[in-house]
Amino acid sequence: MKRNTEINEKQICDEYLNTNIGTEALALKYHIGKKRVKSILSNKGIKPKSRGKQPLIETFVTDWRVVKYVSPSDKHYVAYDEKTLFETDDIENKSGILTTYIEKTYGVKTPTLYDRRKYYMKTGNYWWEQWLKVRLEENTPTKKCQYCDWETNDVDNLSGMFGVHLSKAHGLTIEEHLKKHPEDVTYFSKQSKAIIRREHLKKDGCSVACPLCGERFSKLTAGHIKYVHHMEWAKFKELYPDVRLVSDEAYAQAIKGQAKTNLVVSKKRFISSYEREIRKMLDCYGVSYDTNRQILIGKEIDILVPSLKLGIEFDGLKFHTEFFGKKPQRYHLDKTLRCNEKGYGLIHIFEDEYVNHKDIVISKIKHALGLNKGLPSIGARKCTIRHIYKHQAKTFLDKNHIQGYAPSSVYLGAFYDDLLIAVMSFKNGTIKNRGWELTRFATDINYRCPGIASKIFSAFLQEYNPFSVFSFADRRWTVDINNNVYTKMGFKVKKISNPDYRYYNEKIDRYKRVHKMTMNKKAMSKKYGFDLKMTELEMARELGYDRIWDCGLIKYVYEK
Repeated sequence: MKRNTEINEKQICDEYLNTNIGTEALALKYHIGKKRVKSILSNKGIKPKSRGKQPLIETFVTDWRVVKYVSPSDKHYVAYDEKTLFETDDIENKSGILTTYIEKTYGVKTPTLYDRRKYYMKTGNYWWEQWLKVRLEENTPTKKCQYCDWETNDVDNLSGMFGVHLSKAHGLTIEEHLKKHPEDVTYFSKQSKAIIRREHLKKDGCSVACPLCGERFSKLTAGHIKYVHHMEWAKFKELYPDVRLVSDEAYAQAIKGQAKTNLVVSKKRFISSYEREIRKMLDCYGVSYDTNRQILIGKEIDILVPSLKLGIEFDGLKFHTEFFGKKPQRYHLDKTLRCNEKGYGLIHIFEDEYVNHKDIVISKIKHALGLNKGLPSIGARKCTIRHIYKHQAKTFLDKNHIQGYAPSSVYLGAFYDDLLIAVMSFKNGTIKNRGWELTRFATDINYRCPGIASKIFSAFLQEYNPFSVFSFADRRWTVDINNNVYTKMGFKVKKISNPDYRYYNEKIDRYKRVHKMTMNKKAMSKKYGFDLKMTELEMARELGYDRIWDCGLIKYVYEK
């Protein structure tokens, strides 16, 4: 049974008498029937107004039913907010998305439907157009089924839904469909290649068969045996020692390929989005570079700048691990040493460094390539050196040093007027490394500060008069061991350490290497219940971690 709507009859009567509103508009505003409005007025003894006697209100739209935005057949309207990324093609607000968005974003309560329609008739604009704008866009193209009215906007066949539809609705395989409609070969390009490949494998000498399932391949691989038949490759070869693994055609191609040297860069070489950003930056500065396989006789250098004899390697974490990426302990170091033997420097950028400290990495690359000459220059003579607080050093180093802040005993800052442009920190050495340690040095990445390192270090020597000072440089970022900021301050190479490792687990954090000290045996055994007879590596691998090796450290020493 329909429930009567509770209304304020006195308010309706007052509004009818004191305004120009009519019975039809009152019915629309209070969501009741027109007859009920007339009945209320009649019961109160109010005579109805003569038709046409109400003063006319100037309007842009005579009827709220008139649609303002009528989309052409090949286009549609989109409402959007310039201040945010919000946009929708529900231009008629059928879902209520426009009013809901305005309420949540701007805190504006939505007027009644009557008031919104009245606003539209008076102004010619919809109520929500006070906050949102409208643009006309091309309709998204669609792919239509040749057998029924079904269609999809997946015009590139990324989802594979058309193939699923053909199978479920029409009982057709893609191969059967292509025989009827060969014009779809491009649409089903991947499937077409697979069909052509299957036909090719049927030819004599072009395939070998798996003895377990009969499927034919150009080469029978360990992956097929392991993941399809759940058998280790060694066990398979033991059970089937006489099975041919390579077709005649594949063997001939392999022999032909061996005749060529592996010195040509593949056109299909994968380039990560981060490496593309570095390349784009070099393009903007007009730097001539290429990818090179000749210098290291087959091993690739991602970016080589021949004019400066400098290479840049971008090392994605997952594919530069020890076990998954098959990059052993000395992989990165050997690559560096082989470049040095040919007279080239090599920088290794780990993926997490670029993602988490992009501005600093770009600044270091520009410095190595001499591209920072356009930055404002502040000479050391214009600066004063004084002690700074720990929090000042931390803020500065986290912003300008690729390794961030390190706890220290002494923090010295270089000031240009009141602007802090460089920080150098020191701490007392340990039993293993006696003397003072220079723990961090960084300059503001927005300035060039020639000579500032020597000036800060001289101030430290004058005040503390140390017998010796040592520091460690990351070999991945040290282009020339014998010509750098350390050697210019009077340091000498004391020792070059072997590569060290950090742990990596993509499932926990894709862009983070974990220091090995946090993965020690006792801590993991206590936390996860591992047997102490297990090695640290065995425990870490049980937890899903892999190792990434660096290029080692260079120990520099200043002696009085």
